[in-house]
Amino acid sequence: MNERLTRAIVLCALLIVASSQFCPAQAMSSDSDNVRDQKLSTDQSTSTGQNASTGQNASTKKNIPTNQSATPEERTLLALSNPDYPVTPGDALTLTYLRMASVDSLTCVVGSDYGVNLGLLGLVYARGKTFRELKILVEKKVGEAYKYSNPSLIIRSTGSFQVEVAGEVPATVFVPAWALTRLSEVVTTAKTAYASLRSVKVIDASGNVTHYDLFKASRFGDLSQDPYVRPGDTIVLERYSRIVTIRGEVRRPERYELLDGESLKELIELYGGGFTESADSSQISVVYDFDKADSRGEMKILDFSKDSSFLPDNNSTVTVGSVKNLLPCVYFEGALIPKEGTSVDKETSGLQGSQRLTYRFVSGETLSHAAQILKSQFSTVSDLANAYVMRGGQRMPVDLASFLYGNDYSKDIPLQSGDTIIVPFRQFFVSVSGAVAVPGRYPYVPDRSWSYYIGLAGGFNADTNSNEALKIVDVKGHTKTKADPIEPEDTLTAQSNSFYFYLGRVASIVSVVASALTAWIYVQSLIK
Repeated sequence: MNERLTRAIVLCALLIVASSQFCPAQAMSSDSDNVRDQKLSTDQSTSTGQNASTGQNASTKKNIPTNQSATPEERTLLALSNPDYPVTPGDALTLTYLRMASVDSLTCVVGSDYGVNLGLLGLVYARGKTFRELKILVEKKVGEAYKYSNPSLIIRSTGSFQVEVAGEVPATVFVPAWALTRLSEVVTTAKTAYASLRSVKVIDASGNVTHYDLFKASRFGDLSQDPYVRPGDTIVLERYSRIVTIRGEVRRPERYELLDGESLKELIELYGGGFTESADSSQISVVYDFDKADSRGEMKILDFSKDSSFLPDNNSTVTVGSVKNLLPCVYFEGALIPKEGTSVDKETSGLQGSQRLTYRFVSGETLSHAAQILKSQFSTVSDLANAYVMRGGQRMPVDLASFLYGNDYSKDIPLQSGDTIIVPFRQFFVSVSGAVAVPGRYPYVPDRSWSYYIGLAGGFNADTNSNEALKIVDVKGHTKTKADPIEPEDTLTAQSNSFYFYLGRVASIVSVVASALTAWIYVQSLIK
């Protein structure tokens, strides 16, 4: 009983000592220096990965934390929690065990030859071993030397090393790494936009050569194609031979590096993830941009059922068409919001011009449904209540406002191919012209009479207007009285009706006639 109690007390003391010695904050300073280098390299890796155009690995790594960016404390915890962590030169280990009723602690560092010096217990070699395997080996060795010693081996800090990357890189570079750095992290850091990710050559410290396909690792999760790098590794990148962009109606539109012999079938089914439900497999366009002797490029239209064995060239773009392009269409014209990217004349930027857009519909679709879909295209100057449909030369009035805001579908109509739906403008201004000081357009203000807008125009011109003679016409050309409310787009014309105005016009005519008559009389007098 006393012996078991003593062993329990000693075991607790042993655990307390081991816990106090395992302090991630006490990581070696040399490791911290390497971490700073690795963090700088990781930042460069992120920017390089985001700018890469191969579309296989960079897109999957973007914005995802990696082992390479882990802090020293995080690396230590990752190493302890990973059963496959390989022992690496530079790893700092702490061995704690009970000897002669006292707790002994030994800190040892894995050497470049993978040797671990255990002091009186001798030298242990850890090449090719995981930390778990080394832990079992060392603790067994200590247990055999000191019975009831309850040995414990832990990682205090992880080692780091450099990996050489050559080939298709801006310059041969040595990338900082540690035991859990994968090949893809190193490649992304150093590669150019033209580097191949399908056959990455790795030469280990013994001179053995292995090729890895990082696309398989990224797409299918085959980590055998994305191994951990090891001290002494040299990575050689080659230039890709064929990059093809696929877009349109496929599930994974992207830019892919194809292997030799891979055709349109592999590009669509393997890389592109297959057709979408709306794909038109008979309308696949292939465009070559500046990759032929003819710098103007070339385009082909393929049918997948007949041309699946077609081999796209390097830098070509494959676009899978949509069956939606075969649907009938109608046109919306008038007061619509310009599409993004539409150029606007600076001199007329204050005015909204008429726009035209195409809307494709399915059989049985109604105008109200189309208006709901295009609701965001209508602007504040869209006169929805006075819209109309042009169909075969016939004008059909429709109230789009009732469809959008009134939930009144009693006058809804089915769409027909070729319909043109006109949405008139309702600009919120009032035009003032004629015998006023400053003719022009003025902002519409509700509940204001005609005199307000005449006042904005500087008032009547007393030389040409008398008795405030005024003609008011609405947007449809109907004449209004001064008692009627002024509405948007009304036109106020101050009439030129004063005596002096007409006298001036008549006086000029009389003057011309009198001058001509005087000349005629003078000529007649000379003849006589």
